[in-house]
Amino acid sequence: MGKALEISRAVFSPGKKLLGLVIKAANRPEIIQFLAGLLEKHGTKTMYIHAISAGEDLELMVYLDISKAKVKVEEIVKDVASAKGVKDVVLFKPLFNGFIIDVIHFPVLALGSRAWIARESVLKGIFRDIKVALGDAGKVFLYYQGKKVGEDVYEDYRKIASSKKEILVLFSALVRATGWGIIEEISFNPLERTYTVKIGDSIECTMCEPSKELSGYFFKGVLAGLLSKIEDKNVIVEEVKCIAKGDECCLFIARVGK
Repeated sequence: MGKALEISRAVFSPGKKLLGLVIKAANRPEIIQFLAGLLEKHGTKTMYIHAISAGEDLELMVYLDISKAKVKVEEIVKDVASAKGVKDVVLFKPLFNGFIIDVIHFPVLALGSRAWIARESVLKGIFRDIKVALGDAGKVFLYYQGKKVGEDVYEDYRKIASSKKEILVLFSALVRATGWGIIEEISFNPLERTYTVKIGDSIECTMCEPSKELSGYFFKGVLAGLLSKIEDKNVIVEEVKCIAKGDECCLFIARVGK
């Protein structure tokens, strides 16, 4: 397991007086150090910082705890805006006491494409509750939705990767980087024409715990779509283990048609 990454761009700190700043500055190494020192001098505490480098410019989004600030907010913003190398400063306030979230940036992108961040309460509705409400129809829906996704991401991956091996390496990395799970194995048996795919901590199946049945219908569809495109043949995928029902991992066997 790796280290968890908080991507909500939000801070919840009850009782704290918070302030958000988006700072556009010259892309120079000393800028961050100088601004950190300036903010510390005013008695603020950095709660969150996000930096984006874009050519000649550097964008910093900073959440500050100003509960013990020595000066007013207006003076903090004025000093930051007048600092050498700073081009622009945008101030935004917390939604309510102790809670601040990024309401400046939209849309959210991943590798240049539109993305969406969903928390557990939403994901359970997508992966668990649809099967409860629709039964087998919900399972079929999730599978074919995943299959189309697998076919579509293959076309995306081809823009970056140039071989079957590179596509599978990219797929494994993105499954982890996007928070879906950790691919522990993708192997191919050329004699039996089968792929073995082992994934740990699958978010789809985690949302379905505890269950008496296999639960990875969407991911099974993704594998079917992706591998069918890679092999240019129909690929049938079967889930044989699932963490939702107590197994140590989710295990899929994919058989390539003739």
